[in-house]
Amino acid sequence: MKVLTHRPLPSRVMLMSTGSGIFDGAPMVPTSFAAHLPPASCLTSHSLEVGTVGDPSQIPLPVDISITRDGKGLWVNTFMDGKTRYFDLANPEAPKQTYEKVTGKQVNMISQSWDGKRLYITSSLLANWDKGGADNEQFLRGFAWDGKELAQKFEVDFTKESLGRAHHMKLGSRALHASDKKK
Repeated sequence: MKVLTHRPLPSRVMLMSTGSGIFDGAPMVPTSFAAHLPPASCLTSHSLEVGTVGDPSQIPLPVDISITRDGKGLWVNTFMDGKTRYFDLANPEAPKQTYEKVTGKQVNMISQSWDGKRLYITSSLLANWDKGGADNEQFLRGFAWDGKELAQKFEVDFTKESLGRAHHMKLGSRALHASDKKK
């Protein structure tokens, strides 16, 4: 198994393997932060730094990743600069950043729709770590992705609606529940 993950400091995308350490043909699993990796006993010393996220000297702080359903792309959110980046994974050992956009003053979690046409971004890292003042945005934003550009389609302002902090959102699909329809 291949594990695609990131190291927040120093802003790197990592490709790790379990078992034999062979990358070719192994399934790729996205994870965010080491806590979600398989136990250390399952990992070998086979790991590659395969990409850089932003300018590490500016500490963009990658906080979440989301691999596309087809495994051909990777979304990365960086908290400090508020950017959402897309990497082409045609060669997972050498991902290429092909897109970036500021999607907030601070961004955290990122999720995708099952068809890959929509992205959902939230802003809160943790209350004690969120930025202060005007940079302390608390939102859930939805974007359409046409393969070239993100276009914002909606926003829920958690501060205005007195909803607290927007951390992690899981949005389901009606198609997933098709078998639940009443006869």
